[in-house]
Amino acid sequence: MLEELREGLRKGPWKRAKEIQRWLADRHQVQMGTTGVLCAGWFPTRGLSIK
Repeated sequence: MLEELREGLRKGPWKRAKEIQRWLADRHQVQMGTTGVLCAGWFPTRGLSIK
């Protein structure tokens, strides 16, 4: 899962934290709030939008 996430962040299919949240839930059955995605450290370094 982490390798998929890293690759996705590198290639850029996600522009918003909400998109990562949806991907985690749909593909990996991981329920994480938008705040959790932001606190995980992916948001600020990847230029993602909070929307």
